[in-house]
Amino acid sequence: ESLPTITVLNHGFGGQYFHWSNKYNVGGGLKFAYNSHSIVEKLYQHLNGNLTIYVAKANPDLIIDDETNPIESYKYNGYKLYKVSHFDYVSNANNEVEVDYLDDVSKHILILFNSDDKTRSSTHAIAYEEFHNVLDDISYQYKLLTGVLPRYNLIGHSRGGIINLMYATEHIYNVHSLYSLGTPYNGAVLGNIGPIMEAFGYYITDS
Repeated sequence: ESLPTITVLNHGFGGQYFHWSNKYNVGGGLKFAYNSHSIVEKLYQHLNGNLTIYVAKANPDLIIDDETNPIESYKYNGYKLYKVSHFDYVSNANNEVEVDYLDDVSKHILILFNSDDKTRSSTHAIAYEEFHNVLDDISYQYKLLTGVLPRYNLIGHSRGGIINLMYATEHIYNVHSLYSLGTPYNGAVLGNIGPIMEAFGYYITDS
């Protein structure tokens, strides 16, 4: 069995990619900032620096482009890709450089996925479509550059773990491993908090 070549971090509902590596004294906690105890840094150390960091930000307003030209002409479908060097990650928080395609497949790749889905859909359909689109696109690029499909480590927090599982069930040969943190596979007691609040005399309104 081939070893995984890409690790993907998938945040939970209401989260964002920078929550995987965060210091609240940097940009009020709203930036991708170096943290020696974060999973990002632990992966970097575990791989002895043999890691390339990308951020994939879903954007459903981007035009779908079925471009089939060589990788140098590639344009993304529904998301933008950014690269963060480890030097910049340590010394200059949030210094992300937009790139047109994967430009370094010589190292293990870490992708921090950022969903644009703000809905509370119980089916997770929108978030899954974003995630599915990004990983299929990344797989296509990786195949163009290396001749083989990548194998994924998928790490998800909360809803991210559910989205990862949905992807794995449809791509069983692409996924090497799944790790979940606080994922409510059996549902969440507070998933629909409205009836609970109403029982105490409080009502949720749109105002």
